[in-house]
Amino acid sequence: MAHQLWPEEGAPFLTVEEVLERWRAVFAYVDADPAAGRAQMDETIAYLQRMVGGNKYFTPEELAKARRDRDHAVRVRLADAAQHGDVYLETLVTPEAEILFDYADGFHEDAAAPLVERAARALGYQLELV
Repeated sequence: MAHQLWPEEGAPFLTVEEVLERWRAVFAYVDADPAAGRAQMDETIAYLQRMVGGNKYFTPEELAKARRDRDHAVRVRLADAAQHGDVYLETLVTPEAEILFDYADGFHEDAAAPLVERAARALGYQLELV
């Protein structure tokens, strides 16, 4: 399972910088890693390059957006302490995109439930289990 966050109806996406600023205000531990974000986007871009044109699910526009977003992507880990065990969230934050938190297993999902609710509240975003 995973949780997805996005702005309320009619509200704009927050910038990557605003997302990080708001999370730093409500979490004691925020590890923001732009290099890891770029590396993850490089993997996404390579995957999209292989898939675009080969099926109906991925479009050239998605590939172009991934390329534009690459240098702005940040991998983020949120927790209440640096030594957090299963009580953490991790995601890739990119411009103008939903935020997705996935979990290693059910134990991780249960342990992180209060954090995902706090992360959504801090941004003023909707939260949905997907």
